[in-house]
Amino acid sequence: MRVTLSSAEFALGFCNTWSDRSDPSTDKLREYLDVLRWAVDSGSIEAAEHRQLVQNANAHPRLARDLLDLALELRESVFRLCAAAAGDNPPPREDLEVLNRWLEELPGARLEVGDECCCWRRPSLVPDLRKPLASVVLAAADLLTSDDARRIRQCAATDCSWLFLDTSRGGRRR
Repeated sequence: MRVTLSSAEFALGFCNTWSDRSDPSTDKLREYLDVLRWAVDSGSIEAAEHRQLVQNANAHPRLARDLLDLALELRESVFRLCAAAAGDNPPPREDLEVLNRWLEELPGARLEVGDECCCWRRPSLVPDLRKPLASVVLAAADLLTSDDARRIRQCAATDCSWLFLDTSRGGRRR
């Protein structure tokens, strides 16, 4: 049975592929194939599509390395945007621009500062090898423009940088 993640779970799950940002050994994304593995595990791509993308990545190793760099940049921008929301801070404009560069490739998409955090219109098209990352962008934009953005929290432990959605009754989960 396939479990469908919410936009919040998906976007925050991508951020949480690096559990302790003070310890590089906790980063689970060391090559583009790790991004593809995460995409299958999170349900954003099917196994057959994964096999095709792995073949494409192996056939174009330079592109795969470039996409890993873009994936890491995207992950850290989404992390900082969500951490800002968790701290009731305005979204960092430079991180909005990272998302916007991705969204520019998706027709009709642009993320901007809104009343609470951000606002946008959801596109329907996604590119090929970039699909797992485009899915993260769409999920992050969904999260940051939803009421759930106010429920984003960051782990209080000094050796943990996990983000989560606080669904507790009092909103004080740590």
